[in-house]
Amino acid sequence: MRDLAVAQSEYEAIQKAGAELVAITGDQPGEVKTAADRAGLKFSVLGDPDFAVIDKFQMKHPNGKYVADAVKPAVLFISREGKVVHTEQPDSYRRPLTAAQLRAGLALIK
Repeated sequence: MRDLAVAQSEYEAIQKAGAELVAITGDQPGEVKTAADRAGLKFSVLGDPDFAVIDKFQMKHPNGKYVADAVKPAVLFISREGKVVHTEQPDSYRRPLTAAQLRAGLALIK
């Protein structure tokens, strides 16, 4: 959840732009809710323990060093028409996204 602190810091700007933020993790939904509440996240965080959505958008880091099939941080910028117009995703789950990456992607969907 610490990686989502950057997203939380940009959440107000995302909402002002008329967009919404949803995070997806590979954890169980109950665990996700508890962790998100504890971290004070104001946006939705969904658990995808079966990796259905994670696999669909290729957000899995296979054979992670500490966790098999770790989830890579990724942001999909989706237009109002439901099309993915831009994706930000580092090569490794150990490299979190930056506020600058979020702002740049957001500018593409305005």
